[in-house]
Amino acid sequence: MGIIANIKGRYSLTEKYRKYSSPLEILWKAAVNDKTLQKAKAFLIKNPLGNGRELGMLLNKDFERNWSVSSIERIGNSLRQWAHWLILGDSSKNIPDPLGARFKKPKKDKQERLF
Repeated sequence: MGIIANIKGRYSLTEKYRKYSSPLEILWKAAVNDKTLQKAKAFLIKNPLGNGRELGMLLNKDFERNWSVSSIERIGNSLRQWAHWLILGDSSKNIPDPLGARFKKPKKDKQERLF
């Protein structure tokens, strides 16, 4: 996505993204401008029930990749989730929290227990 560059062995933000104030904003701007994610988003807008395999097959063909069947599904599912995040952001004033298991808020138990 062009967010980070290795300059003489040191990693830093590219000039294009230095003006943004938060990591979430940087990620959002990069995702919105990514051609693969734009194509994935367009696919889901046209096919709201489209699955990861269908998306993976489309991207594999359009970008002339040679992915295995399992890669088509894995990559398609991942990019489908990214595209849903972009679609969600279109209808929001703020950048939405990223989707996915890593970003799910933990459920609070009434009482914390060890067992």
